[in-house]
Formats: sequence, structure tokens, C-alpha cells
Amino acid sequence: MYEFKYPARGHTAVSERIIELLEGAQIPVKEDSEHGLDHGTWSPLSIVFPKGDIPIVQVSLESSLDPSFHLRVGRALAPLQYEDVLVIGSGSATHNLRDFRGATAGQVAEYAVEFDGFLRDMLTSVQGEERSERLRKIMSHPHARRAHPSTEHLAPVFVAAGAGYDFKGASLHEDMVHGALSMACYSF
Repeated sequence: MYEFKYPARGHTAVSERIIELLEGAQIPVKEDSEHGLDHGTWSPLSIVFPKGDIPIVQVSLESSLDPSFHLRVGRALAPLQYEDVLVIGSGSATHNLRDFRGATAGQVAEYAVEFDGFLRDMLTSVQGEERSERLRKIMSHPHARRAHPSTEHLAPVFVAAGAGYDFKGASLHEDMVHGALSMACYSF
């Protein structure tokens, strides 16, 4: 992964707008033009835009991975959707690599299916503060810790749902659980 080259360029005006929006929401921000793109950014985008011919501005997750904080980040970035900027939260609906590696071919972890369905129902049935409140409590779900032993792959959905605060999510495809991993996609 460290050797993969994805030639996407940044976008100064969008970077400046992101900083303006985050600072306006009293969210601490630090620009870092030296850090390359994370695999959570380039891996999906290299499939969708293989030539890397679109500008990309990556916003990193805050280290606490706190749902409330990342929902605030999304809310702050929401105006970008009306400025021809696509806000993408790239993560995973379930992400337990230990269980994934230990699964036999074709085997699906039932807890992953259940958590994936729970997340889908939440993202597509409610919006606004009700969805935000449910997302803040998501780790209390009985299978949450097993579906996400660490939450860095779940946190991007908080940003995306925050940016799409006013809209119910739409599931872009179903039955995406493979072993203990779900790559479900939503649009807000």
C-alpha cells in the first residue's frame, strides 16, 4: 500500500473553504500539506476515478474518534454540498479483521449482518437530531464492539451523516457483508 501511487492533486480554494467552515464552527483545524492521502481515501477513489484526475482534499479524523465531534465536523462541512464539493466518508460499516481472516470462504458473521442492518435502518429511517443522537450511542449496540474493535473505520459515517443532517440516508446497495466486513454505501 505504501508503494501505490495515486496522482490526485489537492485544491487550494476548497482547502481554504474547509478551514474557514471548521474554524467558524469552533473546531480546531491544522493544515498539513505534507501528509499524503490515507488508504481510506485513495483506495475507493482510485477505483471510481482511476486516473486521479479530480482534486481531493482529505480531512483527517480527530484521534478520540468521538461521534459527537465528528458529527459536528460534518455539520460544519454541510455547506460544501451546495458548492459543488462532494463530501465522502470512507470507512466500513463493520470492520473486524481478526474474524474476517479466521472465516472460511463464503462464511458470514451473523453479528456483522445484524450490526450492518442496524446501521442501515438508522441511517435510512431517520434524520437530523434523532439520527445524530442514535449515532452518538451506536457503540452501546450489543454487537458494536465486535463489529468495530476499534472505531476508526466507523467514524467517517459520523462526518457524512453530519454533512447530510437534513436528509435521510439512501442505501446504495444491500447484502454487502463478506465474512465480518461490510462495505455498505449510503448517500445523504
